[in-house]
Amino acid sequence: MASNDIQVMPADDVASADWRPKVAGIMPLYNKRDTVLDAIESMLAQSSPPDEIVIVDDGSTDGSGDLVADKYVNHPLIRLIRQQNRGVSAARNAAIRASTAPILAFLDADDKWLPRRVEEQAAIMVANESCMIVLGAAVLCNESMGRTWIEGDVIRRETYLKEYFREQHLPVCSGVMVRRAALNEVGMFDESLQMGEDHDLWLRVMLRFGFAHHPKPVVWYRCCRPQTLASVERDFLGNDIYFAKHRYTFGRGISGRVIWGIAYAAVLRRHADWFFKHGEGWRALKKITRALRLWPFFNPLPLTKSAVACMLGPRAYQSVVSLTHRLRRRRPNRAS
Repeated sequence: MASNDIQVMPADDVASADWRPKVAGIMPLYNKRDTVLDAIESMLAQSSPPDEIVIVDDGSTDGSGDLVADKYVNHPLIRLIRQQNRGVSAARNAAIRASTAPILAFLDADDKWLPRRVEEQAAIMVANESCMIVLGAAVLCNESMGRTWIEGDVIRRETYLKEYFREQHLPVCSGVMVRRAALNEVGMFDESLQMGEDHDLWLRVMLRFGFAHHPKPVVWYRCCRPQTLASVERDFLGNDIYFAKHRYTFGRGISGRVIWGIAYAAVLRRHADWFFKHGEGWRALKKITRALRLWPFFNPLPLTKSAVACMLGPRAYQSVVSLTHRLRRRRPNRAS
């Protein structure tokens, strides 16, 4: 595997992009009128900007593509491609095919690159020619709650692939840089996946070539985006397809089965928790049953709370919780 040593080129040495191979910024666009211009400007404002930016408007209906076309008409770095709506994987793949640079850096249209993203991640690839993919930490922002935090800054390299498969320390797509040569070997984004299409691709690259990890945040990522029942169910189906695809990724023996079972069961429990919280108790129980068959050893308390809240209703459940807290506070302390 590639070395995990992080080598960043000093800012004084980066007067132009001549020190590194060319980098293409890849952006899928679908109905992001309110954020897409900020995203593009974050690419152009890099300390070492990408050599080309390919944006694929995947059938936007809110005028996002027109906004980009009007703002950046005849811009020397930006190319806008329009297509009928086919999904984010198809949009990214179209952008990759239309680009020419040997290194690809991704950005979703509602995220933003931090100013030294291209410089710092490209420097890692320059220092290690065998490195095919660099994962970067991210500043996550939940705007509805007014919270920001950093994820992906600490990983355990020796067990990272297994933890990654279990959906721990997953990199956001907007913080990943990969060589085109790697995609020529393992393929591009799987357009049959509605969920986890980026994680699937990074996993395929890392299993074959290894990776480097950059612990500094390289992207500002907007999380907790609004979801509808239809979009969540589509994500659930995508997860099922993803795990069916990777059934034997870590081997056909007992160890491979355990890794796969633990990971899939954890996702199914999250599905169940979502259904409980939206009053779909029977559908939640189906997910739990499947999870228990795969891996019965887990902490049942969170799901139990969600199940009780589903049965009682939110108001009754909160009343029971409040009453329990009051009774605990009134309990007299006993001398030992």
